[in-house]
Amino acid sequence: PLPTSASQEASSSCTIADTSSNAMLVDKSNWAVVGWKTTSSNGACFAASPSSAATIHHIAFINDIANGCMQNGFTAYPYGSDKSKGVDQFALVGVIAYNAAQGSSYCFSGISDYDPANYDSTTGTHVFVAGAFSYANLDPVGCQGGLNSDGEGIILDNWSNSQNSGISYNGQGVIEQSLFTGNGSAGITVLNANTSPVYIRTTTSYGNFQFASLTYPAWGEL
Repeated sequence: PLPTSASQEASSSCTIADTSSNAMLVDKSNWAVVGWKTTSSNGACFAASPSSAATIHHIAFINDIANGCMQNGFTAYPYGSDKSKGVDQFALVGVIAYNAAQGSSYCFSGISDYDPANYDSTTGTHVFVAGAFSYANLDPVGCQGGLNSDGEGIILDNWSNSQNSGISYNGQGVIEQSLFTGNGSAGITVLNANTSPVYIRTTTSYGNFQFASLTYPAWGEL
């Protein structure tokens, strides 16, 4: 069951409070992070990203809580100097993200899967989100020096990799049995998934678009 108070939440999870970087960073393949609660006054709360120029794969965050994150609550993103190397076979199950996206260096979101990479061409689902609860993720006004462009409950971001390597991601994505509410921008945004099938089912998105001025106000589900 979900915790009903702050004290129950603190006692129900192993806790990391980070002040310098991402609170939890997975940079190798074949890892599952289960039952953690993190905060970060500088980076993301939970992140998956390669530490070298090689795509990582089969990473899952399960029953984790992200709260008070300067960047995204949960995120996957590519290797710094080689944007064609990133994360594939990625799952979020039973996670909670709130009060994320508090930093202003860029515009962040509750959950963000940015520029995934093709590790293999196996059939079936490669990015799986189920039982996620992402709410009240509000970018500060003027993040990244302009109108807010993110602050979604969840964003499958730039899957065509048009902003970076130009190598389109081909994996299938699924979002199911999840709830996105009270976020600054859309509850759900799928951006530039030109060659990837994305299925959204048995999911609720309600009461989002809390910011009146957005760079891309028409993208995504309320």
